[in-house]
Amino acid sequence: MSNSPQRQLLTVMFCDMVGYSRMMDEDEQLALRQRNRMEDTLREVVTRHNGRIHQFYGDGALSLFPSSVEAVHCAALIQEKLIEDPTVPVRIGLHAGDVLLDGNHVFGESINVASRIESFSVPGAVLFSEKVYDDLKNQPTINSRALGLFRLKNIKKEVKLYALEHPALKMPAPHELEGKGQRDKRSIAVLPFLNMSSDPENEYFSDGITEEILNALCREEALKVTARTSSFVFKGKTEDVRAIGQKLNVETVLEGSVRKAGNRVRITAQLINTEDGYHLFSETYDRTLDDIFAVQDEIAASISNKLKEQLGLVGEKMQVQEGRAPADPEAYNLYLKGLYHWNQYTPESAAAAIDYYRQALSIDPQFAKAWALLSFCYSYLAAIGAMPAEASLPHARKAAEKALALDNKQELAYCALAGVSMFLDWDLDAAFSAFEKAHTINPNNTAYHYTYALLLNITGAYDEGIALLEHTLQLDPVSLIAHTFLAELLLCSGRFGEALQLTEKALGLFPQSEMLPFHKAWALMGLSRYTEAESTLSIRLPDGNPQLKIYVMMRGRLYSLTNRPEQARKCLYRLEQMHQESPAGANLMEIASLAQQLGDMELAFRYISEAVSRRVGGCIFLLNHTAWSEFRKTSYFKVILGKMGVSGKWVRDWQA
Repeated sequence: MSNSPQRQLLTVMFCDMVGYSRMMDEDEQLALRQRNRMEDTLREVVTRHNGRIHQFYGDGALSLFPSSVEAVHCAALIQEKLIEDPTVPVRIGLHAGDVLLDGNHVFGESINVASRIESFSVPGAVLFSEKVYDDLKNQPTINSRALGLFRLKNIKKEVKLYALEHPALKMPAPHELEGKGQRDKRSIAVLPFLNMSSDPENEYFSDGITEEILNALCREEALKVTARTSSFVFKGKTEDVRAIGQKLNVETVLEGSVRKAGNRVRITAQLINTEDGYHLFSETYDRTLDDIFAVQDEIAASISNKLKEQLGLVGEKMQVQEGRAPADPEAYNLYLKGLYHWNQYTPESAAAAIDYYRQALSIDPQFAKAWALLSFCYSYLAAIGAMPAEASLPHARKAAEKALALDNKQELAYCALAGVSMFLDWDLDAAFSAFEKAHTINPNNTAYHYTYALLLNITGAYDEGIALLEHTLQLDPVSLIAHTFLAELLLCSGRFGEALQLTEKALGLFPQSEMLPFHKAWALMGLSRYTEAESTLSIRLPDGNPQLKIYVMMRGRLYSLTNRPEQARKCLYRLEQMHQESPAGANLMEIASLAQQLGDMELAFRYISEAVSRRVGGCIFLLNHTAWSEFRKTSYFKVILGKMGVSGKWVRDWQA
């Protein structure tokens, strides 16, 4: 028989006697009798259920089972016996997974997870993970109750916990669930409210109401709210809420409808548990457009307080916010139209949103939210290169400053100011300061996450940026922006395999994306899989497409890496020709990047200098981006930093 370590799929059970140390101090003989009773019970019951006790340790025991069903039956019987007089207070936690057996030792994350779960249990209860729950689904005699998601100490992924429902066992109250880790926030997705108005063009209004309620809930620290991008995937679909809960990984969903007739609005809202489809909350609100902001906050507060009450959270309840409504209902109507277009996330829709926001502000210049969204639209157009930074960012600055003068709780205005600081002023201290204020107001806003991730990319804080966007994808699992930005950060940190895996998954979700194929090709080139990279870049983009410059640059880079300098030069010449035909500075950095790839640092310097003079926003990525690593080794780089007025402290590989 081999003595080498063996891996097995097992169910792990931890039992722990509660209060043993204190009992030893107070009555040593009683403590020993209690411990012996627990150990005798385990020896009898574990063997009966085809398990084995791997180890007794002080006041607890670790047992292993080949079957989750047997393990749960065993745990229930242990508690039944130990609840009887004289009672022995014992916590039990179970998890199923891969275990490494090496002689008298056992290893693996499954052991750690089971131990952490046991720490959250209470005397007389049996807690287990979703892995165990999955093994019990076809067992009609075993019932359980979902307790929510938990972040267990030193365990990377959240774990959903369940408690065994049994007449003789204890069901933990929410406030009792304390252990090695912390309970995750209560999760909710706000589904698009149905437009029940006679006019189908009022769709923008019902969508806007949905988003305003969602944004109000996002400000609640105790809640984890799925971002709009992901919840609106279900718009127009009749999918069961239980399936939606699984896809979005949320415990509850809010759905409803909006009926608008003249100045009157009726809003219905239902809060539903995704575990069983049970309605937790149902209300109807009849209002006028004059107090529409108040009813949105009222709905959000009712839902938030209901969830916090169920979770057993103490502290102040969410309060409605006063004084936010625009002076004229028509201004709010135009604002919602702008919001509807903004959420299409295209340059054309952002431009349309700007027009609607300006119309709203012409009616009500004191409408802070409209100023904030206007500023963010301009910042967005600069960030994606659809509008020159020098043309768009001054508008972003002015609108953001106006929004904050009216209401300093507008986090998007701070994000827009950060965009101005990053891409126009090249003042990274100011950008960090603006983001800090946005985070204080609403750390759950995914727009804040995306824009802050840009700053982390600029400053070379790749690991921090990756962690942020991985968290963002929990809130917004169907977000093109989150997938795209995360892929770039993985590429910049040299994690090409992970980037390739992510881009392939993302292309399955977003097959029409024009940026993701470039990231996939970059990952393939990083892995020296050049033939596959060339196949990925076989797409053809028409003249005038804003991504054409990146496509030409990427093909030139591929030709250079595969020893085809003449073809690479042709790509360089094409980029220069595109610049001559449209000399707005939009592709200066792409020309410089390909010149660097070809080893022509003087040419790269010339085009970068011109880009700096034109204040092309992308110049700021010179500081740390992997694509500019060779240029940073030249004396030209310090000259460029001087022209930009940026301190070398922001350059991670800075050589004074």
